[in-house]
Amino acid sequence: AAMEGMYESGPVGMSLFGWVDEANEKLYTIEIPGLTSFLATWDFKAEFPGLNDFPVDERPANVNLIYQTYHAMLLFFGIVAIALVLALLITFGKMDAKKRKWPLVLIMIAPIAAILSIQAGWATAEIGRQPWIVYGQLKTADAISAAVSPGSIILTLVLFALVYTVIYVVWAKSFLKAVKAGPEAIALPGDEVPEQAIDVEVQA
Repeated sequence: AAMEGMYESGPVGMSLFGWVDEANEKLYTIEIPGLTSFLATWDFKAEFPGLNDFPVDERPANVNLIYQTYHAMLLFFGIVAIALVLALLITFGKMDAKKRKWPLVLIMIAPIAAILSIQAGWATAEIGRQPWIVYGQLKTADAISAAVSPGSIILTLVLFALVYTVIYVVWAKSFLKAVKAGPEAIALPGDEVPEQAIDVEVQA
């Protein structure tokens, strides 16, 4: 219900993009009616509970943020899916990458889109499960550890950020170096062999 910004029970559409007005409990969106219900049950009219069917103290606090991160996950996943299709078309000779550069650009950024999709999905899950740690059994407010200080948590997050920053910088430098060097020349069937290469082969 939170991922689609749905307050009243009923069939669930597939939002393309939109904004949740939490104060007035309204969703402003462009959507395909009933598509999410269809994907879940093969029935466009299948009904699911809305946020108003749950007690106020058991709903996530920021519905719009959950809605946006969920749809960001779908957007980035869509980029990855399109890039895979383009890669297959180029591989099997259905698309000439020499004439169209944009598919190569999309394929190049697809790994970044995949990572962003994972992160957006993680944010959706972690924000969306609030206020529960274990649904129906244990709330976040009751699961705070008395053995770990706030300083320890902050230090851990800072160290994680530093480690991943170092990894990213090393990857970026290696990646850019490989791109600047370019691919090695490979002789394919039907290609003309340079005369110098023929002379070397004869001498050998």
